Amino acid sequence: MSETFLEDDQSSYIVDDIKSHNLKAKALCHSKTINKLRKVLNDTIGSFGNDKHNMPVIHIKVQTVWEDISIEGLKLLIKKLLPMESRQSLMKFISIRPGSVYITYPVLHCTADSLKEYTQRKLKFLRLIGIFSSYIDDHPVLQGDENANFTFELALLKEQVDPNVQEKNGVNAFMLASRNGHTQIVELLLKEQVDPNEQVDPNVQKKDGVNALMRACASGHTQIVELLLKEKVDPNVQEKDGGNAFMLACQNGHTQIVQLLLNKKVDPNVQEKDGGNAFMLACQNGHTQIVQLLLNKKVDPNVQEKDGGNAFMLACQNGHTQIVQLLLKEQVDPNVQKKDGMNAFMLA
Repeated sequence: MSETFLEDDQSSYIVDDIKSHNLKAKALCHSKTINKLRKVLNDTIGSFGNDKHNMPVIHIKVQTVWEDISIEGLKLLIKKLLPMESRQSLMKFISIRPGSVYITYPVLHCTADSLKEYTQRKLKFLRLIGIFSSYIDDHPVLQGDENANFTFELALLKEQVDPNVQEKNGVNAFMLASRNGHTQIVELLLKEQVDPNEQVDPNVQKKDGVNALMRACASGHTQIVELLLKEKVDPNVQEKDGGNAFMLACQNGHTQIVQLLLNKKVDPNVQEKDGGNAFMLACQNGHTQIVQLLLNKKVDPNVQEKDGGNAFMLACQNGHTQIVQLLLKEQVDPNVQKKDGMNAFMLA
């Protein structure tokens, strides 16, 4: 609106302020815990109180493990717990008390009776995620033991969850835990503690061929990569386009993982369907240490993609001077041309 309706000299600083505010808000949600949120709320709106407009209020007591969950996690809880049309500003309407995390949240466009009926259908979900007490106004919906030993992993054990369930595209819980670096959950699933009758298969692939090892390598989760390699996961499995875990580690600059995979005798020369390989990806993205590592392994720097492109061209195109110097020492031919006639000098 500012960009559209205000003069240029007026709108620029307003738009900048809004963008800055949004960045700070996102950083707060992703980096701060619920425990910190309580202090923020007390400092910002605690003294003014909340205008609840006669809305029904849901009171939730959750286990203390929630104190270290991010504010984004709390937003996700509200999203899963309440009807879509009833969610509103977390900062304006929520209050959090000390001790067990005690959340009070007025619910928009909803009667107390309809909210009771809705949350009654969520009781299994409430228990699973560590809510031990829930009231709508003064009416108890759920009452449990505040002092019960609770962890999210134990909750999964009790629920006899099938860890191998997949989405339509083939994603499962094990892949998500590997991608997001949740080492304890990966260990738990590998130990088959979720359900002794359900064996977790760490080699399962999505429809596009991606598996848990590829996701961990792409995200740089070294500890999870080590766990998967101990489980004899095949590091040479390829996606449908020909990519593999080694290429993803090289592409994203995860040197320690690259070394781990090389120690497992991964073939560094495997090419994708378009002819690209791990060495080209490292050159393209400026990962000098990995480029040197692969040159030490006698990787051929002159391999070309199907369109004629090579590692030297990619380094020149992306301005990676140190890699260009390394490749020139390897006596690569700087005059090679792609099929369209383009060469490294033109790309630079």
